[in-house]
Amino acid sequence: MTKFIEANGIKLAYDESGYEDGKEIILVHGLSSSKETMFLMRNGLTDKYKVYTIDCRGHGESDRMGDYTLEDLANDLVAFTNELGLEKPIAIGYSMGSFIVLRASQISDAFEKIILIGTKGDSSDPAITNLLKENGLTVENVTKEEYGKIMRANIFAPTTKIPENMKTMRPQGKELSVEDRVAETKAIADFDNLKEIDNVNAEALVISAEYDKIVPPERGREVADALNCRFELLEDAGHMMMVEKPKEIEDLIKDFIG
Repeated sequence: MTKFIEANGIKLAYDESGYEDGKEIILVHGLSSSKETMFLMRNGLTDKYKVYTIDCRGHGESDRMGDYTLEDLANDLVAFTNELGLEKPIAIGYSMGSFIVLRASQISDAFEKIILIGTKGDSSDPAITNLLKENGLTVENVTKEEYGKIMRANIFAPTTKIPENMKTMRPQGKELSVEDRVAETKAIADFDNLKEIDNVNAEALVISAEYDKIVPPERGREVADALNCRFELLEDAGHMMMVEKPKEIEDLIKDFIG
């Protein structure tokens, strides 16, 4: 059941489930998504951990606004952690969510460990914007159908057949408007998480995928090198590694958290 909390001056929606006495985990979703897109991962973790999945501002059932930044998203995550009184949880972010988690760990020592899945250190080479441009489109004029077609052609490994559990990646809640999509795209259009990478005190794990065209694995390795942390490369997987290799990711998470 969805719950709501006031954090950083806005209303954030979240789900809470899992083992009551387990270590606490916060899952942060990617671009154009919602907390429900993290439920496949959540379901593999609730046997051992207490898991919170949140709707970032501008997404799902959380407050929508016309303009915000990655800094706002990171402050929301820290405020969410503090408002719930979570003590040194583990923060796990996927794609855009990983940018949020990394920045949040630079401005706060709230997290014991962080896991960055499909990540990069800065906003250079924005793959989705570039893919739209190659097709003569922009985030302002692309239709839902066109966007889906372009993404499906670029988010899987060559050997992947679209898995049945792909339906778990469909965002829920109020559908994103054109204005919402523009706002989220602008939020990650200009950031540099490498600049203050030395501020990160949390132990980190970076997970990338061999055939990720959206956030290529060399970008993840760059972050891991900067953090001097563990790096794992998933073979035969693309940007949708969470549905292509769910058990492998679950095992890596559990091994890292303990």
